[in-house]
Amino acid sequence: MERRSNKKNYNKHSFKSTKNQRTKADYQRIQRLYRVNRKKAFNQIVQDAETKNCEIEEETVVNHFKNVYAKSDRQSTPQPECIPQYPEISEDDKNPLGPAFTISEVYEALKKCSNSAPGPDSITYATLKKFDPSGAVFAAVFNAVKRLKHIPQAWDTSSTILIFKKDDPSDIKNWRPIALSNTISKLYASTIAKRIQSWAIRNKIISKSQKGFMPFEGCLEHTFEIQTIIQHAKRNGNETVIAWLDLYNAFGNLPHSSLFHTLEMSGLAAETIDEIKLLYANSTTSIRLPSGPSESILIESGVKQGSNDSCH
Repeated sequence: MERRSNKKNYNKHSFKSTKNQRTKADYQRIQRLYRVNRKKAFNQIVQDAETKNCEIEEETVVNHFKNVYAKSDRQSTPQPECIPQYPEISEDDKNPLGPAFTISEVYEALKKCSNSAPGPDSITYATLKKFDPSGAVFAAVFNAVKRLKHIPQAWDTSSTILIFKKDDPSDIKNWRPIALSNTISKLYASTIAKRIQSWAIRNKIISKSQKGFMPFEGCLEHTFEIQTIIQHAKRNGNETVIAWLDLYNAFGNLPHSSLFHTLEMSGLAAETIDEIKLLYANSTTSIRLPSGPSESILIESGVKQGSNDSCH
């Protein structure tokens, strides 16, 4: 007699429906899979997504990103009075990047690194973990960078892939750039980002409304809150208005001077800010195109999407 398994096969059907038109059942299926295994749900969506190559002329692409990453002439302005003031930081807690990196914190950062696409050197996180599973060697390297105040040139380079968003594929603005940096440089940035994040949470620098890019799954809280509001409005026959604010090119438009000025206003010491500045000083990227990699483009404005420090 054939035994039947009670385990649901969420991968039986693809998330990609006929003629690229997804049905309600498709979304329900991926939602069920997400509750069981988030990573598998993400991989399912990515695998089923229709991939496109950017066929826009190389000169057009390069000129676009040179303009996007060009140094901004916008000047930093004083903080508006309507924005709450940052809390006072004690003098002995203004320099979170002062102490040397420990083996344990580098190990924790390395442990959380999934085997994502590598950068120009083609070295994966799996290779890093095999070479230095404890993080001891990388901790020593990161502390040498700290002492010398110098970022290796290979850490400054990245390869940018273009992900099609929607609408006209011949419009370069409809392509999202994702920077693939070398894994060791991302590990270094991740270690720094964790220090800064812990400092900001400890000193209540981050708004309570901030849910994304936090140690906990805060986006689910926002989703639940919106769902509750909608359900309450339906039950009571009320009208509900929800506004979504999407800032155009939020990553690419940020002047570096504004970023560093914000860090200064938050109460960070100059020593910590200078260490963060090293991550941006000589950063370059090349665009992956069907014809091959483009010329190197200097990143003098914005942060690289896909970088571990871009969201902190």
